[in-house]
Formats: sequence, structure tokens, C-alpha cells
Amino acid sequence: MLKKSLCLMVFLTVIYLVFAEILVVRIDHPEPELIHEFIEQDYDIASYRPGIYLDLVIDETVLPILRQRFPQIRIHDSETAMKRNLSSPDRPLNGYRSYSDVMDEISDLATAHPGLLRTVDLGISWGKYYAQMGYTNYNNYQHDIVAVMLSDNADVDEDEPAFYFVGAHHAREPISTEVVMTILHDLVENYGTDPEITEMVDSSEIWFIPIINPDGHKIVIDQTFTSWRKNIRDNNDNQIINLNPSVDGVDLNRNYGHEWGYMSATDDMESYTYHGLGPFTELEIIAFRDFLPQRQFLAGISYHSYGELVLHPYGYMSGIYAPDSQELAALGTAMANSIVVGGHTYTPSPAWQLYPASGSTDDYVYGNHGIFGYTIELATQFIPSASMVPVITAANIPAAKILLNRKNHSALTGKVLDAVSGEPINAYVHVVGLDDSPVYRAPYRANENFGSYWRLLSPGDYTVRYYLHGYEEQERVVTITADSVTVEDVELNPSDMIDLLIMLRDNFGSPISGTCIDFLNTDLPSICFSPEGTIFIPDFSTGTYRIRILKEGFEPLDLFVPIYSEVLSLRMQAIPTFFDGFEGMPGAWTYTNGWGICPSQAHTGTKSSSDNPNGNNYQSVATARCDFPVDLTNATSASVQFWVKHSNPLTNGYIYFEVSGDDITTTAIDYYSGTSDWVCKTYSLNAYLGKVINFKFGRTVGSFPSQSLFYFDDFRIFVNSGSSVPNEDETSPHAGINISAYPNPFKNEIKIHLSSAPDQGLLKDAMLNSTQVRIYNVRGQLVKDITSKELTAEAPFLKWDGKDHNGQDVRSGVYFVKVQTNGIDGTVKKILKLGA
Repeated sequence: MLKKSLCLMVFLTVIYLVFAEILVVRIDHPEPELIHEFIEQDYDIASYRPGIYLDLVIDETVLPILRQRFPQIRIHDSETAMKRNLSSPDRPLNGYRSYSDVMDEISDLATAHPGLLRTVDLGISWGKYYAQMGYTNYNNYQHDIVAVMLSDNADVDEDEPAFYFVGAHHAREPISTEVVMTILHDLVENYGTDPEITEMVDSSEIWFIPIINPDGHKIVIDQTFTSWRKNIRDNNDNQIINLNPSVDGVDLNRNYGHEWGYMSATDDMESYTYHGLGPFTELEIIAFRDFLPQRQFLAGISYHSYGELVLHPYGYMSGIYAPDSQELAALGTAMANSIVVGGHTYTPSPAWQLYPASGSTDDYVYGNHGIFGYTIELATQFIPSASMVPVITAANIPAAKILLNRKNHSALTGKVLDAVSGEPINAYVHVVGLDDSPVYRAPYRANENFGSYWRLLSPGDYTVRYYLHGYEEQERVVTITADSVTVEDVELNPSDMIDLLIMLRDNFGSPISGTCIDFLNTDLPSICFSPEGTIFIPDFSTGTYRIRILKEGFEPLDLFVPIYSEVLSLRMQAIPTFFDGFEGMPGAWTYTNGWGICPSQAHTGTKSSSDNPNGNNYQSVATARCDFPVDLTNATSASVQFWVKHSNPLTNGYIYFEVSGDDITTTAIDYYSGTSDWVCKTYSLNAYLGKVINFKFGRTVGSFPSQSLFYFDDFRIFVNSGSSVPNEDETSPHAGINISAYPNPFKNEIKIHLSSAPDQGLLKDAMLNSTQVRIYNVRGQLVKDITSKELTAEAPFLKWDGKDHNGQDVRSGVYFVKVQTNGIDGTVKKILKLGA
């Protein structure tokens, strides 16, 4: 291995390297499993095109070993060639730009174009941090992370969508910096003369970060080690930059926080894909992370080399499709088709189709901010010859313009404002169906400073919900067209305040306890139900809420609920549409390659389903497919729930859970790696309503599959064809009877008056003869049954003296009068008893 075969000698501040020649070797027409094998063996993957080539970075001592297995392996590039390309005199700058070159250019541009450019220091590199700590070996690495913004009023924070172009996450990819600088120059120099560019600049904030890894970039540009990939974090705390073996440094494109983990990443500090001690440990990445929420970023590109690819999220696991995958792919394809080099174009792809990688830039910006983030892999080698630099950089300008123009078509925008004050509201903008995907992406929100929002959508009709805690929701049906932007300005009314009683019941009306309700996308805490299955919340803001209630063995509730009355009655199914505890015959599942029933592990009972039931399954791929088709054509909500336990070595791939169907793209919902005891997993299927779907568990390719131990048990599918939320309130009568009460509040006595609902005609004695009227406290406990056999249509009155069934005065507080006729729940009325 490269990292095992090189040695480093350091004298004072000079980094001295003695090593064998570094090579980039190519295996043509690799089998699909080969990429996973080399990733698991911690090889440095230079580039990969499935079925076309696989390039590896090695030292020359490894080549004979690989050649024994791959006789046709060939040298594609080398350290010597990369150095030669860096120092070529074919360009005015004598090769590639250094950090100081970039900083000087930015300063000159800002001086020459006042009001058009703004320069911002986002943070410092590790080199500058260590130098400030007094570590003299880092004195030559004192770099700032610098961003420059291009806009018509660059010194003013305007209500405009933002875009970014970022270079040099990886040190050995300086061509990325050249592309970022070329785009900057092209836009600045053509502003005011080119109408298209002028419109882009006038209506946007365009941000450029040419070098996000300045320390690593310097190591390469200075030709200290042109194959270096990481930053220079001092992993071993010896205050020396250790490059070979590569003890120091973190792969910045594995350090982001969305699904940070072990796909093409590792805990091994010497590896070129070392992902750090945890997510967001690196100063350079922290600077970018903290910068993103300060602007209204709509889309952006992170440039890398090499492979001539345009990649879009997600990339953290195979088969994962982002909620916005259709439009992500459409924009990526348009950009790829516009990049023409040598008579051919770049290739678009979701990032995972290359190979899964966790902790990447694009997954983070999209998964946590909804930004359409792309990786463009430039060129056909890490450091193209200087003569190719202007060809590659110029070829990428059209793609940048396509990205910047994306806001001008097939999009939804507008402002969300407070209807009373006119102030902007940081409201949620939820597109029904699209944003209900079981694959997570943070919800979109309007900008807190301006109230503006943007959604990039395919042409068609959409139902959009605008909501925020403390405001009444609005729902709009909008039409998106292919060649224009749809503008929807929304004013939300502040909500009223009520005292809310929530009652949670099962199919049979029995209370459900031992669980909590989460009001998603609010600052409300999780609130747990009492043993009587009730929750009382005083001073609750009315509105539409997205709630989530999870309880093992019950239908999960994850839905929008309008809450405008004082009683909310919720139902959770206890009877699944499909259940398998794997205690009987395995007739509901089709197993392949050794997957089967495990007799020694179970969540309940004695058995479970496992990829390695007997501990001796050496198959590289195994699957379990559910043969029960889930028909959601007439469903109003649906979900799946099961328990999992696993012990998967981090070098051994992972288990995935996916959904498929005749008219949907097969997509992975989740993956399971590492070690976990039994845990309940629940996934909403509302994104697939109207379809017929199937489920499958599968194991990815691994070098040592026998070590994988995965079990799942108590598999439940819930399909609801009616409302799960019978909302009982005083304005929506049930069973044909309304309630009024006075005086309310009361001290000693309150009169209850029953009346017929408007659409039920006159109140009849027969109806009253089968009517019961009961008083409940806020915990849902029965206080007193005040039903009277003397109730008649002529005198439909009852009185309550404020005493319980034992004749004792009840405490002051909130109580509820509930009507039931012929066993059917009726209207609920809140009353308030005052102290005597």
C-alpha cells in the first residue's frame, strides 16, 4: 500500500520526502464488484467510470503485485508528469495559480470594479491556526478561507437568490481553482455588455471560493507532494507536517455532517479518505458550513478532478434517490451536455452511481439546506497539462451559466409575510407529495430576513402548504410552467390561542399511553401522553401542524393536522394490514443467496429473518424480498415498521431497505451499518400513495460477507383508507347533536343545552333516549355521568353542580362535556369551573 511504503524526513520547517515514484494506474473494463473491493482495501481511488476504467493511486512498488492479477494494467499518470504539468511555461501565470496569485487577482478585480465585488474572510486554515499557536513549522501556511461575491450592489445584502462555485477541496486538484477563477473573470469582464450575464449578476448573489483547502493546495502547487489530497490537520500532535506516511490531514470531502460515516471513508488517519474524528471537525469545512445559512443559496458547484462527470445528490448509499431527484438530474444533465471537450460531453449521474461516499459537500448542502449542490469532475487527470487548462476552463463556462439561469424557469418563488405587521416570516414551504418522501431532506423555509423562498420544480400542478407555529396555515394549488417562474406571495394570519386537549385512542376506543407527540418543525417540546391517553396544553396556538407519534405495534402517525378546536381526538391502528413475526413458514418472503430464518435471534418470539442465519453465509450478495404487494391506490396514509439488530463491520458494506413498484424508480430508503441492538424503525409511505409497491432488504458487496449479521423482526405494514384523525370539536357536530353551556365559566352550577345539528332536522325524543352526556377531566378520566332519562325534545337541558360521582366538589379548572348517541361519539364542549 502507498501509505505503508513511503517515509518522511523533516528538518525544521522544510518538508523532505523520500519515496518511490507515485503512479496513477488504470484497469480497463473493471467488473462492478472491483470498485468496492479496492475501497474496502483502502486504495486511493483516483477516478472511476463504471464498466470503462478504474484508476488507482499507488507507488511503483505495488505495480508488479497488481499486474499479476491484472496483466493489462497500465500507467495513466505519475508524480513526475504532474510536476511537469504544474510548472509548464505555456500560460502567462507559468502554470497554475498559487494562493497569493488568487488573492492578488481578487484584490485587483475588486479595485477595478467597485460596487461589483465583495470579499469576505470565512475563516482560517489549520496552518494559520497552528502558526498562531506558535508552531513555527506552519509559518508558511497562514491562510484565510476567502470568498468573493459578485452582484450589482455587492456591498448591500439584497433579497436575491445566491449561487456558489467552490474549488480545491482536494489539494491535488488545482484545475478546480482555475475553473472557479475563469468563471469569475468571464462574468466580471462581460457584465454590462452581455445582456444574459448582466441579468444574472443584477438578480443574484454569485459567490466564489477558489481555494477552500489552501494549505493542501500549497503543498501541491509548491511541488512538495503533488499527489496530496487532504488538508494538513496535525493528527498525531507532533507539530510537524507528516505527508508520507500520510499521518496528517483529513479528506475535506468526507468531513461534512450529512450521513457522515464509512462509505468510501475511514477512521484510518493514514488513509487519503480519512474522514476525521467526527463530522465538521475541520476548520475549512466549518467555515463553509457556517457561511451557507447566511445567504439564500439556491444551487452551487464544487469542482474536482477528474473523470468528466456531473454528479448530483445523493451519494451516501447505493440506490438512494433524493426527493428532488427529477429536477436535480434535469439540471445536471443540462450542464453536462453543455461541457464539450474534444468533441464529447461530460456524463451526468447521481453521485451514488459512481460509488457511495459519505460526508460529501453535495449531500450536506442538499440534505441540510435544500441547495441543489453538484460536483463536476473535470478533465481526464488530476493536473492536466497547462496547455489544456484554458480549454477545460472555457468549456465549463456554459454549465455555470445554465446553473445561474435555473432560477428563471420552472420554479416557484414569492414572499411569506405576517398579515398584520407585514414583516417577513421564516415559514415552511411544503410541496405535498414531493416533500413527503421517506428519504430525508431538511424542509424548505422562507428567508427570515426577507420572507422570500424558491423551489425548483418540474412543470405541473402542485399543492403547497405554507405554515409556521403561531400562524394559520395556507394551502395553495400552483401551476409550474417550463419557461417561466410562478410567483405566489402569501400572508399568514397570526393564530388564536386555545386550551387544547389531545386524546389518543386505538381502533377499539381504548386509550394509548407510553408514547409522545412531536410537533415537527416547531419549537414545541415532545409531549408525552398520560396513562389515560391524554395531553392537555394550555395557551396553544391554533393552526395546521405536522405531528408525529410513534409507538411499537401501532400505526405511526406522521401527518398534517388542522388544530382549531379545543379537543383533538387521534386514532392509531393496532391492527396492521400485514404482519410477519417469522415464527411460521417463510411463505411471505423470497430469499436469495443464503438469507433465511434465524432460530437464535428474535425481537419477540424465537425467530427472525437474517442475511446470515447460521453464521456461515459466504455469498457476497443476499436479499429478502417481501411477496406481499402493498396496494396504496386508495390509501390516505401508509407506513411500514419493523425491528432491526445488526453487527456489520465497517469494511463490509451495509444492509439496505428499498421500495420498488411497476411505475416507480426502485429507491433505497435507509441503510444499516455498524453495531446496534434491537431498535424499531418506522417509515412513512405517503410519498407512494396511489401506487402498488414492494419491499426488499439487501446486502451490498463485501469482501468478508460472512461477518455481516443482520436481523429484522415484527415486520408490519399499515395502510389507512380513512382518516386517522377524527377531530371532535364544538363546531363540527357528530351524531347529530350540538352542545352549548352557560354560564361558562361557572362557579356552582352550569346548564347544558342539547340541540340538533343544522342538517339533522328537529331534535327527536328517540335520539335523546339513546344519548349519554358525561363530564371528563383534562386527563381523560370520567368525572360524572349526568345523563337524564327525562331528556325530551321540548326540554333538552341538563345541569351539573360541579360534583363528581361521589358527590365531592371537583377542583377548579378545565373539564369537558362529551355527548354519545347510539355508541357514536358526539360533540365535545370545554367548560371552565371557577373556585367558589
